[in-house]
Amino acid sequence: MAAMAATVRISNILIKRKVIEPDVLATAEEDARTLGIRLEKYLVDRRLVRSADMTLALAEYLNMPPSACRASPLTQPCSSRSPRRC
Repeated sequence: MAAMAATVRISNILIKRKVIEPDVLATAEEDARTLGIRLEKYLVDRRLVRSADMTLALAEYLNMPPSACRASPLTQPCSSRSPRRC
């Protein structure tokens, strides 16, 4: 039940941020439930939500500031020296 409450709250954050339309989200929720995978994973894997947008929604849900990474994932990996900056 806690996972369902978390998903509902994250869904509300995604809609509030205008990351996904409510009707698309409703269909995705049904599909993810049918497949037995977490909604967050489904949305990112199906490219319905960008991973950056999901990260920001999860950070808001957890009441944590998102970390900043200046390195592009396509050009260079982040350094593990600092959890806040690369």
